[in-house]
Amino acid sequence: MALPVSISKLRLILAFFAVLSTAIFSSCTGVPESQIAYNACTATHNSTFRSLPGHKAIVSGVSGGSSRCFWNWSQPSTDMAIANALSSCRKKMQRCFVYSTDTGHRDWVQNISNNGGTDPSYAAAQASDQAAMAMLGGFAAGVNAANRSNYSQGSQTYRAPPRTSGGGGSSRCPGATIAVDENCRPLH
Repeated sequence: MALPVSISKLRLILAFFAVLSTAIFSSCTGVPESQIAYNACTATHNSTFRSLPGHKAIVSGVSGGSSRCFWNWSQPSTDMAIANALSSCRKKMQRCFVYSTDTGHRDWVQNISNNGGTDPSYAAAQASDQAAMAMLGGFAAGVNAANRSNYSQGSQTYRAPPRTSGGGGSSRCPGATIAVDENCRPLH
């Protein structure tokens, strides 16, 4: 039975869909804004912010895929430190989130910190992407294995012929589509 599409074309189509599905999965489950905001201020919080005096606030700003950290300290109240840091952030960034104050992390920051620095929803999406790609890879490997396996017709079993660039003939018989001898005569 002849396939309407050659195996090499089928492999090419599968490779195309693998690349396409990777691009789709990546765009659908991109890095969430909460992860971008968390990443913006974690290093500054750990290296500098904690040691600043007085009432203080640190704010993450996000615009598209970029982020920036803003902070304010030595204020008469935590609320004033938050207001000043948010005001600075809003002048530069589209969205601003309070990361931490002198009273502690915000819940969203603590949730990511408790998960080893990765937003739990982002980790779940990454696992889902990896499972989908593994399934697609398994399908492609199965097609490849089936292409090289034995096939049956009635009571006889045939071995799939090895791949050759000459269509089954030798290099001296480039148009041959079946196995031929050195004089380009069919072997069957």
